Parts: sequence; C-alpha cells; structure tokens
Amino acid sequence: MKSSEAKIHHFSIVAQAWDDQDRHSPRKDWNSSKYTTYLALLAACLLHAAVGHGATITVPDQYASIQEAVDHAGVGDEVFVRSGVYFENVLLSYRNPYLDLRGEDAATTVINGSGGTCIEVVGIGSTGSASISGLTLTNGPDDFGGSCLRIYGSGEGSWTITNNIFRDTNGSGILVLYDNVALSGNLFLRCASRGVFVSSGATVSIVNNTFVAVAGTGVYAHPQATYAKVSGNIFAYGHLDYSLTNDLFDYGCNLFWSQSSSRCGSAPTDFEADPQFCDYFAENFSLCADSPANPGNQPLDLDCGQIGAFGSACSCEPQASATATWGSLKNAYR
Repeated sequence: MKSSEAKIHHFSIVAQAWDDQDRHSPRKDWNSSKYTTYLALLAACLLHAAVGHGATITVPDQYASIQEAVDHAGVGDEVFVRSGVYFENVLLSYRNPYLDLRGEDAATTVINGSGGTCIEVVGIGSTGSASISGLTLTNGPDDFGGSCLRIYGSGEGSWTITNNIFRDTNGSGILVLYDNVALSGNLFLRCASRGVFVSSGATVSIVNNTFVAVAGTGVYAHPQATYAKVSGNIFAYGHLDYSLTNDLFDYGCNLFWSQSSSRCGSAPTDFEADPQFCDYFAENFSLCADSPANPGNQPLDLDCGQIGAFGSACSCEPQASATATWGSLKNAYR
C-alpha cells in the first residue's frame, strides 16, 4: 500500500505533466491552472483523510522491532505493539509525523531502555497530533535530565499520552520541551527523579494520573514553561507532589497521601486523604469503593469528578496504609 505521502507525490507529478502538456497544446481554451488547482486540492484531501485513518503496522508480526515499524510507518499510521519485553531506544523523528504508538496492554507491553531513553520524540512539528498509549516504559537514563519518554518538539505538535506505566525509571518518567502534551490515565511508579518534568516552552495538561513512590517531585514545571495544568491526580508515598513555579499555572482537585513534603493546601480544592488503593503492595492502584478519590466520597462537598488514573475496582476494607512508613514501602517495592 502506498503511503499518503507517496500518493501526494504521485499527484504532483501528474499535475506537472498536465501542465507541461498544456504548454505544447494547440488548444487555446485549455486552462491548465484549473486542473493543477484541482489536483492540488485532491492531494490535500488525501492528506487530510490519511491523518488518523492510516494503516496499522503490528510488532512483531510485520517487523521484529518497534523501531523498524516506526521507520516504515507513513502519515496517519498506527504502530501496534503486542505484549512482550522490547529492549529498545525508539526514536520518533520529523520523518514520522502523526504517528500513533499503541501497546496491547500497559501491564504486559514493556519497553526497557537499558539505561537509555525508551522513546525519544525529536522535531515533531507542524500542526499534527499523535499519541502514545498502552505501554510500560522502564529503565531509562539515570542522569539529571534523563527520562524514559522525552518529547522535544517545535511547540506546534500535539501529543496525547494515555494509559501508560512509567516505573523504575532511574531518572524522570517524562520530559517535555517545546510542545503540547496531554497526560491522563498514567501510573508513575518509583520514578527516581521526577514523574513529569515540564521544561521550557512546553504546554502540558496533567489530569487524572497516579503518582506512587516518586523519589523526587511528582510534577515539576520550569518557570519558562508556557502552561501547566495539574488536576485530579493522586500523589502518594513519595517526596514532593508538584512544584509549579509560575502563578499562571492551574492546579487543584489533587489528592495527597503520606508524602514526605507536600503542597497540600496550595489550592482550596486539593486535599489530603488515604486514597484506599485495592492492594498497593501488589501494585494494584485501583480504588476501593469508599475511596475519597471517587465521585461522591470527596470531603468538603468537593465535586472533582474521578481523581487518579484508575477508578473503583474493589469492595474492600482498606489496608492499614495510614500506619505504613516510607521506609517499609521502599523495602516492599525492592
């Protein structure tokens, strides 16, 4: 199957051929500009139709590695990754705009960076959008600026990062520079530095995620970040919830529990309460039915909607997490 880029190139060649034919045609009523315009519009329509409606490339069925699949993907294609562990450092560059990368199941589809960046997005610009979902990213670089997912764009691309797990990352979970990113439904577990690092020129929405045992700051927004929204998240058993260094940033409706340092109270809709995970020692961070993160259970008559990445999934008596110490939790996670 030809990619949409190839089809558009084909139409441009045809348009040029018709234009050349017109220059040598004895007919004086031939108006090639109309045909050239028509073909250009047709090509544009093909491009528009291709975005979000491309082919699905499956790993490892069609290509053994995720990188090979990405390199062969066209505009609007989806790379679907079956469950398994992939030791890769995947690069999404300007050659792969509008690419959707989707794992079969976040719990069983793992990209292990082996000490390098698991997925790096470089130069995705223009006005396109893309997504990354259903993956576990782990074992990234351990330097200060290192992260399992690094998005370095032009400020005009849009990314949706949903239903992923960032665990044992060595550095940060995600670093965003100069692009627009929406994060939701993600779990950040035992990130050694930050969960999310919002750097210069980035516009990031961080809504309905769960941060557990993040050793540094759950969300850090650089003063030169364009905008950051932090709302409806759970921060538990870590260090600092979030650090937003610009008064224009938006935050609220976040739940904090057993953080060694907390900004609880920074927003009137933020509150502290045991989230009542179904089984945090088994890394099941769904919520008990009575969890204060669920709608209708929130204190002070708050109407925050669902808080955290996962809804209610068990009817349980919450474990004695209120008496658990940070040291005991770290030992349990080793």
